[in-house]
Amino acid sequence: MRLASIGFNHHEQGLLARQLKVLVGRTAAPWLYVGEAYEADLIIVRDAARAAVGQGLLAHAGNGARRAGDLGLDWPLRMFALLELLLEAEQRLGVGRRSAIGVAEQLAVLRQEGWLELAGQCIHLLPDEDRLAATVNDLDHLLDLLHGAPIAVEAALKPGAPTASLSFDTSLSGVIWALALRSGACRERDWDARRLLFRIAAWPHFGEWQVSPPLLRLAALYARQPASIASGCELAAVDEGTVRGFLFACELCRLGLSVHQAEAPPVPQAPPAATGNLLQRLRERLGITFARKR
Repeated sequence: MRLASIGFNHHEQGLLARQLKVLVGRTAAPWLYVGEAYEADLIIVRDAARAAVGQGLLAHAGNGARRAGDLGLDWPLRMFALLELLLEAEQRLGVGRRSAIGVAEQLAVLRQEGWLELAGQCIHLLPDEDRLAATVNDLDHLLDLLHGAPIAVEAALKPGAPTASLSFDTSLSGVIWALALRSGACRERDWDARRLLFRIAAWPHFGEWQVSPPLLRLAALYARQPASIASGCELAAVDEGTVRGFLFACELCRLGLSVHQAEAPPVPQAPPAATGNLLQRLRERLGITFARKR
């Protein structure tokens, strides 16, 4: 989803962009700030005189006049107020919850060279070389684009997209890894958190792929022994979504993820019921018997 502003100064634009990054994963769809623009899914307006030219759902910052159907945003800008606005806009625009799972899987099974064009940006996919080149500025920008829309790979180069403009270059598997990590909160795989044990056969390529201390701890755990999702949460001190995202990324990046059902613990056998008194049991253990008197 595209978010634009009208009437923001440079400082306010930067603040909005930073807050939007912090809110990644808390909305039904990812939001991409496109700066000062008159056309977007949602436009936050500070200059009421220019609101009429906005092409999209409008949100007025502060207590300025608004049209029927427009949204409002408390000012100065606060993160939770922004989150409430985005959620309300998604409801108004009919946005359903989706994830990066479909896109990550599409890229993981890609076998031939192709091109993507998303929000005016071109992406060159080279699965045989495990490379991806794009006209974006950085990985976060690329992930926002891929996470925000279904992809349709073109077999030929789009007109007007010279190869020289593809300044961002990275590994395709690294992008798949990052997209899968983002999708962890979704339960598409429906893995049981306690009854299934997971193990990976290969270590993630952390030299090129996204890494953090919790991911290192998870890699060490699942490379060493089969373990459950619940065990991963406890060891790495992370939530279940992080562990699910890690395991899903290991699956898509072909790290030899294996899944096994945990064996049920043996049922303890009940001791035989005691018979007779203590003296009788001692006699039986020692093999001593006495004939009964008649």
